Amino acid sequence: MNKRILLVFCLIMGNVSLWAQFPYNTDFTASHFSNPSIVIASSNASWDGGVLLTNAKLGFDWTERYIVVALDQGGIPDKLTFTCKQNSVGSTGDGFKVYQSATNGNWSKVSEPGLSGTSEKPFTVTLAKTTKYLKFGWSGNFKGYYTKINVSELKYVTPSASIVDCGTLDVLQSSNDTQFSIDWCNVKPLTLSLDNTTDFALGTASIASSTGAYGTASNIIVDFHPQTKGAKTATVTVSDSDNQTWATITLTGQSNALSQSIVWWDEETTMLSRGDTIGSNESPFVFASSDLPLTSLTSSDENVLRIEGGRLIAVAAGTADIIAYQAGSPTVDEVRDTLHLEVTNLLTQKITWTQPLSFLLGAAQTELTAVASSGLPITYELVNNANNIVTLVGNMLTISTTNVGTATIKATQAGNETYAATSYLRTLRVRDPNVSCINEPLALEDNNEYSLSTIQTGPEFVLNGYPAVLTFEAKKSAIGFNYFYVQQYIGSSWSDVANPSLGSNYATYTYNLNRNATKIRFLTRTGATFKKYYKNIRVTRAHFIESNPTTMVINGQFGTTTKKTVQLTYSNVQDEIHLNIIGNNPDFHIEPALISVECGDYGTKNIFVSYTPSAIEPDTVTLNVSSVKDGWNLNIPITTTVEKRAQYISWALRDSLASTQTYTLNKINPVSGLPIIYNISDESILKLDADNKLVFLQVDTVVTITASCAGNDYYLDAENIVKTIRLFKGLPTLTLPVAADTIYFGQILGLVRLEGGCAKDMSDDLVAGSFVWENYLAVPNAGNPVSCAIKFVPERRDIYGEVFDFVDVVVLKLPQFIEWSMPDSLGILDSITLDAQVASGLKISYQLSGEGAAYASIGSGNELNLNATVEALGKELTITAWQVGNHNYLPSDTVVYTVIIRKTIAEFFAATEPTIYGKNLEDIPIYVDHNVAGTWQYDDTSNPILDVCIYSLSATFTPSNLELCEPSHVEIPVNIIAIPTTIAVAPTAQSIEQGKSLGEATLVGGSVVVAGTTDVVAGTFAWQNPNFIPAIGDNQEFTVVFTPNSTNYAVVTCTVTLNVTQ
Repeated sequence: MNKRILLVFCLIMGNVSLWAQFPYNTDFTASHFSNPSIVIASSNASWDGGVLLTNAKLGFDWTERYIVVALDQGGIPDKLTFTCKQNSVGSTGDGFKVYQSATNGNWSKVSEPGLSGTSEKPFTVTLAKTTKYLKFGWSGNFKGYYTKINVSELKYVTPSASIVDCGTLDVLQSSNDTQFSIDWCNVKPLTLSLDNTTDFALGTASIASSTGAYGTASNIIVDFHPQTKGAKTATVTVSDSDNQTWATITLTGQSNALSQSIVWWDEETTMLSRGDTIGSNESPFVFASSDLPLTSLTSSDENVLRIEGGRLIAVAAGTADIIAYQAGSPTVDEVRDTLHLEVTNLLTQKITWTQPLSFLLGAAQTELTAVASSGLPITYELVNNANNIVTLVGNMLTISTTNVGTATIKATQAGNETYAATSYLRTLRVRDPNVSCINEPLALEDNNEYSLSTIQTGPEFVLNGYPAVLTFEAKKSAIGFNYFYVQQYIGSSWSDVANPSLGSNYATYTYNLNRNATKIRFLTRTGATFKKYYKNIRVTRAHFIESNPTTMVINGQFGTTTKKTVQLTYSNVQDEIHLNIIGNNPDFHIEPALISVECGDYGTKNIFVSYTPSAIEPDTVTLNVSSVKDGWNLNIPITTTVEKRAQYISWALRDSLASTQTYTLNKINPVSGLPIIYNISDESILKLDADNKLVFLQVDTVVTITASCAGNDYYLDAENIVKTIRLFKGLPTLTLPVAADTIYFGQILGLVRLEGGCAKDMSDDLVAGSFVWENYLAVPNAGNPVSCAIKFVPERRDIYGEVFDFVDVVVLKLPQFIEWSMPDSLGILDSITLDAQVASGLKISYQLSGEGAAYASIGSGNELNLNATVEALGKELTITAWQVGNHNYLPSDTVVYTVIIRKTIAEFFAATEPTIYGKNLEDIPIYVDHNVAGTWQYDDTSNPILDVCIYSLSATFTPSNLELCEPSHVEIPVNIIAIPTTIAVAPTAQSIEQGKSLGEATLVGGSVVVAGTTDVVAGTFAWQNPNFIPAIGDNQEFTVVFTPNSTNYAVVTCTVTLNVTQ
């Protein structure tokens, strides 16, 4: 019992708390009106299907009556909707007014419907977010009503943008420059979740929003840090503590991949000699700068340039493109590069030009000394001399006395019948001898004064280039402790350089820096007191040349170029770095042989050492790297090994050969010049003539060809190439014949003669045979022209295949003619179908004209419909028929008929079944059909009983509509048949003697009745064959015929036995 009371109490309290104030999104009812927590104040108010505000003095009081409604204090209002009306058209005063307030005081008017009329009018107003109370007033005489009061609740979460773009960054970079904001109102605490935390992060994960409040979360930071290349997106989901999603924001950004490049062994080389080999598996001729393996490496023509591992082999004269492709990675962009190379049967030559081309102002005239490996003469050309630092006449160079800078000069050897042309570009420099190169420019120079307080780290100074010596001035406060340090940044960490002991006056300090340092800084550590000062910071650039490796081994192959790379690192070298092989061994080539540098330049340069051994013995040489101005002299020892050169058999013979083509096999290996030997498995099928041309003897079979090339002291044996080749019928090349005749549509192609034309093989020799139609029975559509299939049938079909092609034929459209007849007149009620036709079967077109056309029309099935009206009678109707033709038929002739519209002649058809004698005429069943409504009647109206016979009786058909129809007279066939009879008692026959006929035997007795009755029929029995003479014997059966006396009864037969005695 106590539990029930407690439950009821809880339910009551629950209802009270539910309606503590007027709830949102709820229509105002009588229950709300009577709740003092909702209507907290009122004046002359009552409930009458709505809020009724009444004049207390019967129309003579305009004091405002009102109710005050307390809204749900835990929410935010949005829209107020209500209707109002006055009960009298005679109401005066200010009428209806609605107020809002945040405190139940300081009311502000939000709506003023005034005297809105005696019918309900709806109103909607937007309330302030701070509104907690509403006051509904009536300042008019008589009565005012408020109904349908409803306040909607305002809830929203609105981002400043639905799409937030974070811009573009390189892979693995980071930026937090992007921000957005979120406006919120009347929602529970919000959480921001992100679906892509790989590339994005949010500076704010939650918003302290709440119901009954509103605000803005500003400066929400987006950290964009793409990990891979490409477009990046993420979705920010804004949801409350109930997991309701209020908004989504799309984050976007673009990530640029790291770039890479294709590195060729020598991008300046555009020509190779047949047989050259570039690169090796250890030192490939091409690679990606990212060190990622190449995705694909192809030659556009393997017969010219073939790729084997890291080697590029020049096979035969021609041009080809080498296409290198690296597909990239999630962080690196793809790259593709094409190197166009020419392979020549001529010898390539190289220009060696090692003379220094760095000059001081006013230097002496200089003779240019480039040398071609062919020994042929060199010509020179200034390609770029913008600052006019030199003049060139022939091979003599004059240096300016006033202008400094650089120029480009080109050395060219034009080639001849043995050597291919080549050229070589050099940069020359003219500089002022009074400008120092050793100490300028600096890696760092900063003349500002800096100070450190007690324990502090100063700013970082970035070094430009390789550092050498650091100098600076520093001091400390007179009574301070030291603990002053200089640090350098190497790799990814700081290390101490020095801990100078500072005095109270500025002094200069000098220290050597690590060449790999990229930054320096000054700092004080624990124990330091008071201030430290430093200024005039200078770092000179390092001055050096180094190589990697310091020694080199090249494993070469006779007559083949092997290229190795030396990385040369330099810094602050004056004018030029020269590279050459000591002793000028012609088997070695250095590229570049000269590096032009400016004061302060630094970096790493790839030096390519090409080795093309001309003998099988190994070499030992030295690569010398020197700078004349600075006195640098670096030697790199090079040792080599030399192997026999590999040779390869390369032929373009496919796995299947056509008999129409010409194939000539190489006699000489283009690499080594050694002979190639071919062995054919069956020379009854295929053989070589004296010129190494293949001669076909059979086709549709298989033969094996083995190619071999023996080596010598310099070349290895070539690997035998074995090709199994299918020989097939070749297809001759056609010169098409022409169609000599023209046909009409409907005729077969076989009627057209083919004239001219021929067939040839790939050697332009005629192939005997004939042209025929592929389907001589084909009937082509009309056209001018029409392409029709032919085939060439060779006489030697055991060697050549049939070839199919098309020849143009003129096919004329076929004429067509209308077949059609019409009577001179048409009955107005006749059923008429226009049935003109042409042989093509195409649809006929019709047209009506004349006076009768007004009373006629043609239906979709070509039925001619005549209007059943007297006015149409006697009118002429002209009917025109034609066929328009199509792509195969010409238009037909036009046929015209003119007919008179007349009365329809009634058509009457009647039929009867055979009728047994005894019925009156009109009782005989008759089946009739007629084309119009009407009645019919026998012309003999006596209604007789007709005897057995077949009659043709006259009758008249009278149409119902005699205005439009004519009566008709017909003959009706009537067939009266005899009444069926049956033998009741068969007669008996008296015996006769041998030799007498049946007619002499007397028949006795017997009777016949109407079938199905006992009515006796009068008549006589007689033998069917009375002249027949029977043989001797008893009980012989013979046919007897009963013939009635009246023809209206049917004849009937039976058998009778007869005894014939001797």
